[in-house]
Amino acid sequence: MTRFLLLAHGTRGDVDPFVALARVLVRRHRDVTVLTHAPYEEAVAATGADFRAVDDAAGYARHLRRARDLLGGRHHTRVADYYGDADLFLDRVSVAGGFGQIRREVEALTGAGGDTVVVGRLTSCLSGLMAAELTGSPVCQISLSPFQSMTAPMTALHLARSAGTQLNALRAGLGLPPVTGWARWLRRADLTVGLWPRWFDAAGPASPGPLVLTGFPLGDRAAGETRRGPVPDAGREDVVVVTGGTGRMLHPGFYGSAVAGLAAAGRRGIVVTPHADLVPRVLPPGVVHRTSMPFAEVLPRVAGVVHHGGMGTLARALASGTPQLLLAHGADRPDNGARLERLGLARSLDASDWSAETVGREIARLGPAGDPGPLNGPDPMDMLADRVVALAGRARAESAERWAVR
Repeated sequence: MTRFLLLAHGTRGDVDPFVALARVLVRRHRDVTVLTHAPYEEAVAATGADFRAVDDAAGYARHLRRARDLLGGRHHTRVADYYGDADLFLDRVSVAGGFGQIRREVEALTGAGGDTVVVGRLTSCLSGLMAAELTGSPVCQISLSPFQSMTAPMTALHLARSAGTQLNALRAGLGLPPVTGWARWLRRADLTVGLWPRWFDAAGPASPGPLVLTGFPLGDRAAGETRRGPVPDAGREDVVVVTGGTGRMLHPGFYGSAVAGLAAAGRRGIVVTPHADLVPRVLPPGVVHRTSMPFAEVLPRVAGVVHHGGMGTLARALASGTPQLLLAHGADRPDNGARLERLGLARSLDASDWSAETVGREIARLGPAGDPGPLNGPDPMDMLADRVVALAGRARAESAERWAVR
């Protein structure tokens, strides 16, 4: 029986799609192991999949704290300005003690024995690609946003310049030859899947292929949510949710600007983040802080959401019909915001426009978005599972041929 090895790095928005995929594969009676950060053990266990930690809770917390410094106050609005995936990856392995983290992941992936299929995230799945080389197993890489796909060659260049020598030394210790073309090597997967719909891809620069697009991964709670337009306003509370996701890699002014905008607009608000130190110490009347929130249940009942532009948050807002304002800075977020704005589905502000007056004016204007059509087609997780399961039929020799040229 083929074992499916899912390798997930990052914050909740990065890990959730892999947890959702594990749930579908287990439901189909597949043997699934998820390798991810220690704090996600409970979420993985709930799917019925096996769990393997790639770190401990303390190490993951250190990584999140350091990740905040990767953006600082810089303005990353162009694709060429940001190498976030490589920076985050290098930060992750340095926290774990040099490149031993990658070696441990490779050993865990190759130690499964028998026939395996490896699934990981584009640009951070280095251990998964090395494991596939060693075992001849087919590998699927998942891209979480168009920006991630567009910047993969630059991530490879940054990786080669910053860590190519160390990575090749690690490869030599594993019995693998050196890589000379990192851009080619990073895209040597048997399958690459993009977790967004075609209409979103068409709203900006096209993602480089070959790439299979599935749609936004909303998970089981999104069953029946097939529209990206408004929901009836009757009963909608006069409250605006503010969230920068579960990570700390945010512009240092994000929460302060959002809260000042709420005050300027005279709106009640709920600031949602597990990191209390990122929230202004004194909140205006009618604004409260919560460490977490069930967005699938809450977003359809609020007046709007102000967020950082992460794919998971914007997809949930679209599925809920919730008006959204993006304070988009760093990584894929400005590109995500620009795509939504072109479609008339949201407003997106660059950090240079985050004055209390401007943000307050945009919050006051939050209203129902247009309804251009379906959010997704067939269930994205079912589509992804179909593609991943199909890889199990590939002969090891066929997959191994993909690594012959470096």
